[in-house]
Amino acid sequence: HPILDDVGCVPSYGRTVRHGAVMGSLKKVKTADEILAYIEDWRCQNLGRILGSWKLDGLSLRLTYNDGVLVEAATRGDGEFGQDVMDNVKYVPNIPQKLIAYTPGSRVEVRGEIVLPISVWEKSGRVFANPRNGASGTLLQKNPKETGRYPLRFIAYDVRNDHSTTEETKMNFCRLNSISAIEYFTLDFDKGGLQEFLDKMDEQRKTLDFGTV
Repeated sequence: HPILDDVGCVPSYGRTVRHGAVMGSLKKVKTADEILAYIEDWRCQNLGRILGSWKLDGLSLRLTYNDGVLVEAATRGDGEFGQDVMDNVKYVPNIPQKLIAYTPGSRVEVRGEIVLPISVWEKSGRVFANPRNGASGTLLQKNPKETGRYPLRFIAYDVRNDHSTTEETKMNFCRLNSISAIEYFTLDFDKGGLQEFLDKMDEQRKTLDFGTV
């Protein structure tokens, strides 16, 4: 029974954990020139295409699965050290405790954002200053059961294992394991096409049920 998970457990609240690999802060761009500069800096002109996605406005989270079982959940923190929130993520409805499709004996790391849907924030009477504060404040409750008061949502943007080497394979891994993942769009390399894409995304973001920056 799920209640047995609470019996005899040492609370994880406040415990600091070290990330195996640095969790950097994601950079956002809003102009075609910024994207072209990125392409130039990384010398990726010869790539067939480049993918773009929303930059979510939430709380960065790392999930680690060993042999298909969730064994650690931590916030980004300062990028090197984060806070253990293993107890709290048990109350986030769309974070699976066990994977469906995985390689036996494997270690998988899923990175993403915890967001509070805008619709939930509005129905709550806007008790938080904004959805981002709501996501952070709700997940980081000292009493993990308080996290379950609002239906937080986890959206993955990266998968780290031995098999997921492209954005397509990473997102496919998420789909196979019923993990919500960020949507990716194919961008053209020319400046006009890039700016048109950015303008379109700026309009579409107004219709989303989660915050973006």
